[in-house]
Amino acid sequence: MADLNVEQHDADKKKADGAQLCALQKLTRSVYWEWDRNDRRFHLPGGHDTSIWFPRLDPEGWPDVSLIAPQHREHVLQKLHEICAGSAPQEFTFQARSDATAPYKTLMLRTSPKAPGHTADIGIVQDISESTALSERARLAETKLLDAIEFLEDGFVIYDADDRLVVCNRRYKEIYPLSAHAMVPGATFTEILKAGLAAGEYAEAVGREDEWLSERLERHRLSELEIEQRLADGRWLRIAERKTADGSHIGLRIDITRIKQSAEDLAERAESIRAILDTVVDAIVTIDAGGTILTFNPAAERMFAMTRDAALGENVGILMTDQDAFPHDGFISGNLGEQAPNVIGKVREITARRSDGAEFPVELAVGQMEVGGETRFVGIIRDISERKQLDRIKREFISTVSHELKTPLTSITGALGLLQGGLAGDLPEQGRELLEIAYRNSERLGALVSDILDVEKIEAGRMSYDMRECDISTLIGDCVSSLKTYASRYDVTIETTGLPENPRVTGDPDRLTQVISNLLSNAVKFSRQGQQVEVSADRSDGWIVLRVRDFGEGIPPDLQDKIFTRFFRVDSSDDRHSGGTGLGLSICKPIVQAHGGTISVTSAPGEGSTFEVRLPA
Repeated sequence: MADLNVEQHDADKKKADGAQLCALQKLTRSVYWEWDRNDRRFHLPGGHDTSIWFPRLDPEGWPDVSLIAPQHREHVLQKLHEICAGSAPQEFTFQARSDATAPYKTLMLRTSPKAPGHTADIGIVQDISESTALSERARLAETKLLDAIEFLEDGFVIYDADDRLVVCNRRYKEIYPLSAHAMVPGATFTEILKAGLAAGEYAEAVGREDEWLSERLERHRLSELEIEQRLADGRWLRIAERKTADGSHIGLRIDITRIKQSAEDLAERAESIRAILDTVVDAIVTIDAGGTILTFNPAAERMFAMTRDAALGENVGILMTDQDAFPHDGFISGNLGEQAPNVIGKVREITARRSDGAEFPVELAVGQMEVGGETRFVGIIRDISERKQLDRIKREFISTVSHELKTPLTSITGALGLLQGGLAGDLPEQGRELLEIAYRNSERLGALVSDILDVEKIEAGRMSYDMRECDISTLIGDCVSSLKTYASRYDVTIETTGLPENPRVTGDPDRLTQVISNLLSNAVKFSRQGQQVEVSADRSDGWIVLRVRDFGEGIPPDLQDKIFTRFFRVDSSDDRHSGGTGLGLSICKPIVQAHGGTISVTSAPGEGSTFEVRLPA
């Protein structure tokens, strides 16, 4: 009975030891293992943490490295062979995972030779992922800190508690070139100062070197220091030093030579700026992040009929109409920051309001700046009432002149056409040539007048549209037929390559014909002799898509966004390209947009161009 009690006691003790070992392994994030040389097996006494890889053999009795990271398998396999052979390699790290679905962890494997009288080698596998990550973060943080120190525009230095140099950046050595050779890690602050004194680097110390050194060292011992220092070459420095909790010194050296030399110039410049702000014709208004007016120059007083005292402290919304005014004080800080790329530095038109309620158009440009750690916005406001009036007069003048020209031009062109048709009988060859030139130029002038009238209507918002259901195939066919003679003049053919089954759209047939004709005539003009222009249309996702393709010189990528602007023409050595007005595409775009569609171009130099018009089906 006594023997049974002893055996039970040993079993209980072994069980308790195993539980303790298991708890210890979890606490230390490790797995304790044994390699039994006799059985040639790995044992895990006391269980193990299933989230950590441990050494094992495959069914054939070889070390299993299937769960080892591929880049580490060969190395780990070699180490496991050494363990199996009875040798105890030094500790090594690698990455492995506990099963095929688990993430890789960084592990350290350590071994210990077998104890006398034992047949097993022992070792542990410890999860060091967290400490490795912390070490890596610390290393990266240190690298970033050193990089940041190196790229500072000012001189930066750290001395330890024993006043020995720890680190200084390149700029620090540039500031003190005569003593830079002494600035090596471990050199004391006193040694570096003495090197500068010996080289005559400090203008203030000339003739009183020992006294100056004592004074400088005494100041250096202070917990905080801010002084100015003049060097032998005439430069001025601002020195700022702070002592840290561990007794180290952190110092900055800022070159203030220009500040010293330009103090008077800066004062004069500030006075000049104030004079400019007071005399400039544009209103300049500064506001804070809440929209409160902070500055209001004399031009703003005149423009808004409001005194500076009355404006300061008010919300900037008082200067605008309800439509353009900011809805509440937090708008700028809450929204303008998000819209900064679309607002800051760009000019936009808004309607402003004077103190008497009168409204007038202005151009507003907004700039952003930081003052004392707070965001400020500067608005430059220009009254464009006179310019708007001049633009209106110009448009009316152009419209009047164009209308006055259109009627006689139509008569002239018609008369020349009749003469070409033989109404006056046969003409001599020279007369026919002159008649042809006159007829062609009258057509060009008529087209220019029509384009100018259309541009004027578009700008004034008076372009009218007779919207009704029309057949896009019929419009394409009419345009192709009317342009055959024009195309033959350039030895170019126009081919219809495809039309939709149900080609009906809602639109103004005359304006759509104008768009198609313009695209086709451009394609003909920019094609080479003997080439053809392809026009097609199809239905796609609720759109009728019209495409006009030529095989000419193409349009450079940097010009493709500009071709839809007024009077823009792609440069070319071909004289026949110079006959256009540069208005056609700028008219086509708003016409297509008025129909709810889009117009775009795809082109590459040497490969021709494809213009695509998408209209709601």
